[in-house]
Amino acid sequence: MKQIKIIAALFIAVVAMSSCSVEDLPVITPANIDGEWYAEVPMKGSTYDMRSDDDLIEVTYDHIGVKLSLKDGIGAWTYYYIKDGEMVNYEGGYDNLFGYTIGNDGSIGVKSLEDFDDISFVEGLSLRYSDGHIRSNGNGLNLVFSTPTGDTVAKLWQWDAIIDEDHMGYAGEEYETDLDPNNADEPSRARQR
Repeated sequence: MKQIKIIAALFIAVVAMSSCSVEDLPVITPANIDGEWYAEVPMKGSTYDMRSDDDLIEVTYDHIGVKLSLKDGIGAWTYYYIKDGEMVNYEGGYDNLFGYTIGNDGSIGVKSLEDFDDISFVEGLSLRYSDGHIRSNGNGLNLVFSTPTGDTVAKLWQWDAIIDEDHMGYAGEEYETDLDPNNADEPSRARQR
């Protein structure tokens, strides 16, 4: 009987020492999640080469990059096709907004904000925040998102400028104005009354 009491006491001690309280678990807050996140992985495939004047020229990419921009429960995604370190095409960038929620376990749930927004890509990613990274194991991709720094920030800024220029090229009808596109030959001045 004495042995049973000793074994029971040891069991209780082990359980007490190995269990943790809710207070011991890290608290995941929007401050942990908000910001830009980027992941890049080797992957081969073909896509249309947006650098070409011919819309039907295809190129084989060797990497894909994914950027998530998260702030105050609203996110946006951009998917970059990369060849030799250069973006050759993209998806997202516009009509790519989604809402997100953060679970106590670091899971990031996504939902549609508007009917026209495409969330199919991020919806299948199965996102989870832990240890300063966002990890994904969905859509056939195992991605580890990190906060971009240095050269990556400059690269993404350049690629996003190309995307903005490409998107603005499809903005609709062009209107002629009476403004002269030539350089001015004197400084501007206000009308005097």
